[in-house]
Amino acid sequence: MSHSLPPVLTPLTETTIHSSKPQQASVQTDTAFANAAKAFLKLLQENNGTALFNKMSAKMQSAISIEQLNTLWSTLTMQCGAFKEATDWEEQTKGEYTSITAILTFENLSLTYFVTYSADKKVEGLFFKPVTVKKKK
Repeated sequence: MSHSLPPVLTPLTETTIHSSKPQQASVQTDTAFANAAKAFLKLLQENNGTALFNKMSAKMQSAISIEQLNTLWSTLTMQCGAFKEATDWEEQTKGEYTSITAILTFENLSLTYFVTYSADKKVEGLFFKPVTVKKKK
């Protein structure tokens, strides 16, 4: 079964956002950036496009509209099923950017949620990717 996800919203390159050797990695879930990512996810779930848009950098604002943000979560749940939980929160900092990832478990599919912040806590990247599970032989 193939799932077509919403467009990738990453003005920064994936290489820039997700280094294989991060300068700092943490599983703390109570940092300012982790809390911002959790609040951003809550706004996604509420389809609050205006609030989401206001949390984005000018570069991100030029890549997505308020209307697209208003329907992003609905599109995800239509394609992945009912949302169940967000787990495995992690934080990585590279230079002036901090990336937060979490596993979003839906009824039919799990996604990795990536949100990247600048030092001033503006969203610089947003990305959803299906979680791949390696099968045991």
